[in-house]
Amino acid sequence: MCPEHEAERCRQGVALFDFSFMSVVRASGAGSAALISDYVQRDLSNMSVGGIR
Repeated sequence: MCPEHEAERCRQGVALFDFSFMSVVRASGAGSAALISDYVQRDLSNMSVGGIR
């Protein structure tokens, strides 16, 4: 099935997406937020401790 047909079926029906490939990163200590910010594009400066994005 081509991607266009697959996307159309998702819009008109039901879709299940597997996000098991996603990872969890834990960092602590001085400079940990700056270190993680070097690897992601999202702004993490206003994220609370224990928060997720």
